[in-house]
Amino acid sequence: MRTGPVTRRVLAATAALLLAATGCGIPLDSAPRNAPVESKPSPKSEATTVEGGFGAWIYLTHDGRLLATFREVKDRRPATILDSLLLAVPANEVARGYVTQIPTGTKALAVRRTDQSIIVDLDSTFNDVIGAARQKAIAQIVFTMTDLEGVSGVRFAVEGKAVDVSTPNRGDVERVTDCDFMSLLPTDEDLAKAEIDDVTMQVMRTRRRATENRCPDQAGD
Repeated sequence: MRTGPVTRRVLAATAALLLAATGCGIPLDSAPRNAPVESKPSPKSEATTVEGGFGAWIYLTHDGRLLATFREVKDRRPATILDSLLLAVPANEVARGYVTQIPTGTKALAVRRTDQSIIVDLDSTFNDVIGAARQKAIAQIVFTMTDLEGVSGVRFAVEGKAVDVSTPNRGDVERVTDCDFMSLLPTDEDLAKAEIDDVTMQVMRTRRRATENRCPDQAGD
């Protein structure tokens, strides 16, 4: 597996953050996104580039499984990170086999926190995806949002109206966690077949092991 200069910088930042659970707070906001609330940082997701910008692990799909990709973002607000997830997949990620199940043009109307949950309010474009693809689209959002410290679940709304979402094992529920979609994570065999760099490999293995430890009843192939 090859690693370029940017990848090596990300690896250095990731390794340092795995060793130390310190850093700046993660603001959480709601529409109109001008009143952030401080939250403790997450050593697994708070990645700062050498140039001084910010980064986040965004979850897309790859050969039918969830797979993270590192993107630079302007700040660490959940709304900013979600907006990055909702963008069309850039050409360099498409070339590496990444796909998004979230309908093109989906917009986040509001992103706010309640207790340990993030409430994501999307526009009606999100309803253009159904069935198994919709579960994967939801899983992309859930894994991206729960990568933030202090966030253990996600609730969904469409055009301001709360909606239940479908899960592989629990049916339709109002609040979901990464445990609900753990079966969509790649196995070590899947990762070995994927053309991904060492950093992404490490991040995905760490995330899967951590999720398996917290959600032993949800393990699946």
